[in-house]
Amino acid sequence: MDSRQFKRVKALYRFTADLSEVEREEILQALCPDDAEVRKHVHRLAARTLDETRLDELIRDLAQMLESDRG
Repeated sequence: MDSRQFKRVKALYRFTADLSEVEREEILQALCPDDAEVRKHVHRLAARTLDETRLDELIRDLAQMLESDRG
């Protein structure tokens, strides 16, 4: 991936970060229909972010359970 594609992936990720996977793909198809590589990278970033968010939520839930057990 060259620097131009990287900048495009970053911008598209930021633009679509809060969308569902289906909505994200619709937007990406409309904005870059001929660049499957860019679309693939945007989806990978979104999936990674979702996994990290879920892990953060799990850790927070576990911490709250531990705190309530102490109290």
